[in-house]
Amino acid sequence: MASASNNDSLGVTTGMVANAGGILGCFVFSALATKFRSRPLLVLSLLGAALAYLVFSLFFAQISIAIVLAGLLGLLTNAGIAGFYSASPDIYSARARATGVGWMIGLGRLVSIVAPIAVGYLLAGGWEAENIFKLFTIPLAASALSIIALGYSLKRQTPQTSGLPPVAVS
Repeated sequence: MASASNNDSLGVTTGMVANAGGILGCFVFSALATKFRSRPLLVLSLLGAALAYLVFSLFFAQISIAIVLAGLLGLLTNAGIAGFYSASPDIYSARARATGVGWMIGLGRLVSIVAPIAVGYLLAGGWEAENIFKLFTIPLAASALSIIALGYSLKRQTPQTSGLPPVAVS
């Protein structure tokens, strides 16, 4: 945003709006999760975030719209992150939960370190910021599809075929 507008403070403002949206996204997801099942909410959050990143990339040069969209993509992306935490108890058995959630947190932290470095290399390589935001839609959509596939897999899984106690499917 700073380079698109030639205004460093606008870049900071947009980042703050995205982070504020992220904080709100965690609260919104948790409030909705008290009324609805977490896995469908997670899928909607991830698909919504992918769509928000795509729309953000299309309106990147229109600063006032982009700032509002930054708040929306922060909200939806962090709602998805919160959704992974709330969906994990249904996915992992009690015995495997600490390891599964630990791996989820660890990989998430690794991606949060590697992503800005990778984006820096993409920008240095000549990628436009708009195209990088389009690129962000791929892992978000892939995550949503993975959660959908996991839901189908868990529905087909029975105690006889898995050797594990039944898993509650939400």
